[in-house]
Amino acid sequence: MIAAVLQCTLGLFLAVYLAPLIRLHGWMVAILIIPMVVAPAMIGLMYRLVLHEFVGPLPYYLVKLFGSAPPFLNGANVFKTVVVAEALQWTPFAFLLFLTAYEAIPGEMREAAAVDGTRPWRMFWKIEFPLMMPTLFAALFVRFIDGFRVFDNIYTLVGPGPGGATTSMSIYIYETFLRRGEIGKAMAAAILLFLSAFILLAAAQHLVRRRG
Repeated sequence: MIAAVLQCTLGLFLAVYLAPLIRLHGWMVAILIIPMVVAPAMIGLMYRLVLHEFVGPLPYYLVKLFGSAPPFLNGANVFKTVVVAEALQWTPFAFLLFLTAYEAIPGEMREAAAVDGTRPWRMFWKIEFPLMMPTLFAALFVRFIDGFRVFDNIYTLVGPGPGGATTSMSIYIYETFLRRGEIGKAMAAAILLFLSAFILLAAAQHLVRRRG
C-alpha cells in the first residue's frame, strides 16, 4: 500500500508538472516510461548491483562524498529499499494514466476558469483534480492489487530479506512449496491470496456500482 500511494503521488505530480513540456516534446514520454518496460527481474538485479555494500557504485560514491554509506540491504533498511525500488519502476504506469486523464480535461473549462481569474493551484484543486479522481482511484486499486503478486523484482533483489522482512505472499508460497516442500502450507497461503484478491475485487466493483 505504501508503494502504491508513493507511485500515484509521484505519477500525478509528474503528469501535471510535465504536461506543458510533453505537449511540445512528445518524445519525453518514451524516456519516462523506460523503467516500466524493463523486466522486473532485471530491475531487481540492477538494484542489487548498484546498492551492494562492497561493489555497488552508490555506496562507493556516498563514502567518497560523505565518509559513510547506509547499508541499503540490511535488516533495518531493506524494506525501505524495496519500497523505493518498486515505486521507481511503476511510477511511469501511474504517470501515463494521469497524463491521459489530465490531457482529456476540456480546454474550455481551463479557459473559463482563467478568464474568471482563477489561479493555477486553485484551478488544479477545484477543477482538474476532482475530474481526475476516478483515474486516481483506478491507479491506486491496480497498484495495490499488483502489490499482492509482487515476486520477481524483490526476489532477485534480496529474496525473502533478512528475517523475512521482504517476504510477500508470492515469495512465501514459492519458498514454502519449492524450497521446504510444505505443500499444505503453500496451498493454504495460495487460497488465502486468492480469497483476498477476490474480496478486494468484489469490494471495488461494489464501490464502482454505488458511485455509478
